[in-house]
Amino acid sequence: MNKTYKVFFLIIVSLKIFSQDSIVNKKSNNMTLDGNLEYVENNLIDAEVFYRKAISVDSLNNVASYNLGNSFYKSQLNQEAANQYKTSIKKSNTKQERHKAFHNLGNVYMQNKDYQSAVNSFKSALLNNSNDDETRYNYVLAKELLKNEQKKRRTTRRTTRRTTRRTTRR
Repeated sequence: MNKTYKVFFLIIVSLKIFSQDSIVNKKSNNMTLDGNLEYVENNLIDAEVFYRKAISVDSLNNVASYNLGNSFYKSQLNQEAANQYKTSIKKSNTKQERHKAFHNLGNVYMQNKDYQSAVNSFKSALLNNSNDDETRYNYVLAKELLKNEQKKRRTTRRTTRRTTRRTTRR
């Protein structure tokens, strides 16, 4: 009989814990939805507030983290957006979530003209979803821009060396 009470007690406690998690998730998800409404209306500061609140209620809310990154990106706060996408990548549970976060992280790097990091991000995105044509296009574009940048650096170094040699010979 004592064993039955213990099992019953454990079941009740477990249900209570799971129901609290459900309430937390619901509250966090509602805040995320409120943030989405503000984002659509281009109220990016209000959207950020809702996303941050959603994350504070449920730190594992990956949708809020990802959407906060989008809000930062749209506000042209690239460093904050990059950090948020990296957080979203760590929290992601599915390949699709990782794909979207890596893709957007690549876009941030492209805006910052960090083509090597952009190539790496788009490549990671493609590893999570090889069927996305937009990611494939961005990957090829980033590789081409990186190649052009490296070529430009080599040309600049050669010109600098030649100029230095000429001035030291005189």
